[in-house]
Amino acid sequence: MLVLLPGIFYLTMATDRKVFSDPIKIAWVIFSVAVGILQYAYLFWRYYDPHAIFLHAQVFDFRSFVSFATGSAWKLQMFSSSLLEVIFKKVPKFLNGFFIEFFYLLVPLGIVGMAKLKIKKYNLFMLLCFVCNLIFAINYNIRDISSYFIPSYFVYAIYIGIGSQAIHDRVSPKIKRIFYAFIVFMLICFLGINFHYNKFFTQPEKIQRSEKVKEMLKVMGKDAVFVAPDYGYLEIFHYYLLGEGIEKKSNLYVVFHEFMNDVENYVTHNGKLYLIEQRKYLPEHLAVFCTESDVDQFTQKGFKVEKRYENLFRVSQK
Repeated sequence: MLVLLPGIFYLTMATDRKVFSDPIKIAWVIFSVAVGILQYAYLFWRYYDPHAIFLHAQVFDFRSFVSFATGSAWKLQMFSSSLLEVIFKKVPKFLNGFFIEFFYLLVPLGIVGMAKLKIKKYNLFMLLCFVCNLIFAINYNIRDISSYFIPSYFVYAIYIGIGSQAIHDRVSPKIKRIFYAFIVFMLICFLGINFHYNKFFTQPEKIQRSEKVKEMLKVMGKDAVFVAPDYGYLEIFHYYLLGEGIEKKSNLYVVFHEFMNDVENYVTHNGKLYLIEQRKYLPEHLAVFCTESDVDQFTQKGFKVEKRYENLFRVSQK
């Protein structure tokens, strides 16, 4: 990850700065980077494969590749928060997840680890990785931002390991047995909490929504398009429509609600609506359905909205 480069650069400088003038080592680095970049060739292959039924990434030339690899499509969501919002909203959100991640009781062990890691360059390297990743993550405005905190969690977990080892080496055999019991207790608590809430293993919310989507598809019948209010609905609909072939069987489709203006034009003027991930236009004269979250937007524009099922509404002209 790019956010780790400052730490890697510092560690390299502190360890052996001669490598920056060693052509053989530089060549190996370039080769390693090139090998890593080769994975993106799959995106080009998918784009030019006429049998690909869905393309999440539109990578077809060098410019589109750079745009995708650098995340330029999301640049407006990067560093767009004010300083006050970062301090009073983003930082508390991180700290809340941080303490939950390490079950509160393990946090002091990380502080002990920082103090016990006497090799300055390694300590600064890890702190740079932790801080640089955190600065980027708390300034990125996306729904699933918690996953971007993982590198920082990983660095702190290493500190916890160092702190645990330091304590282990200094205590008596009796205290060590208590220490082992504490670790087992923490593991049991972690597994017990996840089994109790049943989220880590089965994700009941997604299963429940998946069952609702099945019923919604039955109500929609044939020749219809659904306006997905979020990525959760979008992904589940794509699974059934494309993965299980319902799109071909029943002529059913899904579009994301960010294309609402195109949907309104489709309903009002029978305009064309392009499905960019599937590289084709939506068939004409399809029934349009939405969820309750988009009802107000349609009614304010003068459309007729009728409830057909739990959280499923038919949209048409008055």
